[in-house]
Amino acid sequence: MNLSEDRDKIVSVLEKILSDRPLNAFRFAEHYIGNGDVSDAVILPIHRLTCVLDGQFCLKVGSGRQITQEVYSAGTTLMMRPFCTTAFAPGSCCEAFGLVCRPGFLRIFYCEAEDGRHYFYHLKDTLRTSTHHALSALFHLQDDRDSRSTMSDLLYLVFTLLKEDLKRSRICDCGKSFQLWCRISERLEEYYDADPTRSELAAEFEVTETYISRLFRRYAGTTFKEYLRLIRLKKSERLLNETNLTVSEIAWQCGFHSTTYFIRSFRSVHHVSPGHYRRLKK
Repeated sequence: MNLSEDRDKIVSVLEKILSDRPLNAFRFAEHYIGNGDVSDAVILPIHRLTCVLDGQFCLKVGSGRQITQEVYSAGTTLMMRPFCTTAFAPGSCCEAFGLVCRPGFLRIFYCEAEDGRHYFYHLKDTLRTSTHHALSALFHLQDDRDSRSTMSDLLYLVFTLLKEDLKRSRICDCGKSFQLWCRISERLEEYYDADPTRSELAAEFEVTETYISRLFRRYAGTTFKEYLRLIRLKKSERLLNETNLTVSEIAWQCGFHSTTYFIRSFRSVHHVSPGHYRRLKK
């Protein structure tokens, strides 16, 4: 993996997008609150977007209460809310660019249509507050149907800011440990409910458990167990807001094997019980 090459490739793709301005349509995926099963699904508690630059992007999408198979053509940007459900469907052959808005950094990817090669970069060191705010505004326009006509202009503004941030980034020169941390944190957000352990992560990423702990202290400022607990609590917020599941059922779905421990953990972060939190949100 050549991080410098990936960064430079992504910068060149952004320059071409800004020059040609090929994106003119938006589609939206909401929080998924249905009960259907999507095999090989990706469910993340964060915002994402994927821009189809050429070809067709085929995806199974769980949005609202429905699961549908969607086909997105060139020129379309798919805006994904936290906890929407997506899974690749047969027939995809596309050139795509995308962003995954993880806490504290952006995961940027580009996929070539011809050979399917993927380029990735995790941007943190030069990610400006202005870029973050512009991206946040773009996602919040999804709630304001009267302002959606301005989304295209705001998307290109985000890309303009992002290009400059990328050009100044030096993670590729000295941040391989950060890149590894990003991959590990992504894996935890996908499998938080399966009781992942430090030893399993160490084996998967071919490092020691001690090194895993060091990465969490350095980049998350906390321990492995505490980081996993916070991910689970974030998931529980969504279930409390959008389902009628009992507190015990939510605790179990989020990976807490003790309802008492879940309530105590939730109260330590929100200063109210899960039941009180749900009533306040109604």
